[in-house]
Amino acid sequence: AFSSVARSLVLPALARITRQRPEARVELLIRELAELPGLLKRAEVDYVITAATLGREDVQSVHLGDEQNVLVRPKGYRESKSEPEWFLDHHEGDEVTGDYLRKHRSAREAREALRRRRYLDEVYGLLDGVRLGLGSAVLPIHLVQNEPGIQIVHRDRTWETPVWLHYWEQPYFSKLHGEVVAALQAEAGIALKA
Repeated sequence: AFSSVARSLVLPALARITRQRPEARVELLIRELAELPGLLKRAEVDYVITAATLGREDVQSVHLGDEQNVLVRPKGYRESKSEPEWFLDHHEGDEVTGDYLRKHRSAREAREALRRRRYLDEVYGLLDGVRLGLGSAVLPIHLVQNEPGIQIVHRDRTWETPVWLHYWEQPYFSKLHGEVVAALQAEAGIALKA
């Protein structure tokens, strides 16, 4: 799974299953979005959770919900014309911040803002970076709504990121498979409901 759903959605679902089935073997991998389809294709994992459909007839895709991304800043942040705002992202190819800014700011403002980015690799690094005053970030509301030291700038201005579960189509699925899918759907209903 990608980092913003691995701990908040997948881990609680896996905990539910392992309490019911202590013998279940579990290995949770957190990877960049671009890496996830290849893991499934090479059969290195049984399930992947991505932000897009895979577009394959031999793969079943279940829409678990949508992350509502919002702009967050450190508590007490004050805008200043002399000190421009920095934006924290996973890496240069991460489009969530750019998509959010292009939706909610003028094209010129978005371009200028995207020149001031810092990269912290994963979502919990971004949360810590915002808390420590390294910059602002566009993050899922389900991760930030109760975080001390972080303020949501405009709760009504969001950028949606879909959350998709994928697994190979099979003629027969085990009972455990059904439990995994049901647990992920139940947790998504909790985690993605903001």
